[in-house]
Formats: sequence, C-alpha cells, structure tokens
Amino acid sequence: MNAYEVLARDHGVLLRMFQLINKRFDNDKTGGFIAINPDQGNDLFNELAVLPIGNVPNDKMQKYCIFAQEKIARLVKFPKTNASYETRDEEKNHWGGSVRLPNGTCIGFSGLPELGDECLVLMYAYYKKQITEPQALELSNAQKMLSDLFDAFDFSD
Repeated sequence: MNAYEVLARDHGVLLRMFQLINKRFDNDKTGGFIAINPDQGNDLFNELAVLPIGNVPNDKMQKYCIFAQEKIARLVKFPKTNASYETRDEEKNHWGGSVRLPNGTCIGFSGLPELGDECLVLMYAYYKKQITEPQALELSNAQKMLSDLFDAFDFSD
C-alpha cells in the first residue's frame, strides 16, 4: 500500500483529529491538507502523497496544499531540523506544522493554526505507531496542548 492509500484509508481518523484540534482553537475551519514523504530519498516529490482532510474551501485549496508540501520540503532542505517550526519565517510564509519522525518520514499539515497543524501530524504519527507519546511530546512546540489532545482523543479505532 502506498502512502496515498494509507492516508485515504485513515481519512476518518484524521478528520476526527482535525475536528478535535479545531475545537481547541475555537475555529470554524472545515479542512486542510496532509502531506507525507515516507522515503527520504533524493526524489522528494516522486514519493510525496498529499490528501485533503475534511471540506477544504475552494479559496484555500491551493494555499493549504502548497503549504503542507512546502513544510516537508523545508525539513528535507534542513536535515538537522525535526520540525518546520524551527525554520519558520513569516515574511516568506514559512510556517510550522510538519515534523520529521525518528525513522526519517516527514509529515506535514496545513489548515489549522500552525501549532494545531503540528499537533495533528504528531497525533497521526502516534496513531500509526511511528512514534511513542513521549517522542511526540519531545518533538512538539505545543507540549501542553498536545498532552491534552492525547488525553481527549480515542486512539483505539
């Protein structure tokens, strides 16, 4: 199964994560894009899988899709960073919201505030058993929020 098929199969779980985080921010956002690069080879965009989560507004579709991919591309460009938050630059529209997992996989999301994006990808990585909860908290720039989200989300599905 390729990365796109895995993301598509997990759409319902990702949507529930999105809705929980969105509620924490008291937002009315309806969707975003997740991107995953499971292979850290040289051909980044040949391996990249991108999928919309929820109902992405037409006027945000391109923006969220590009931002999710850019966050991952930045992690590849800066191999010593583990979170796109480390290289954020508002003037360049470079935001947090992606992480590099210990196995080298990069996951990014765009559609929530940047710390919410980051929480979503860390929760998803935990759900897929790619990281432990302590590893997720160590990677997080929003540890208290992520800890609360871990307590509130039912990962048993």
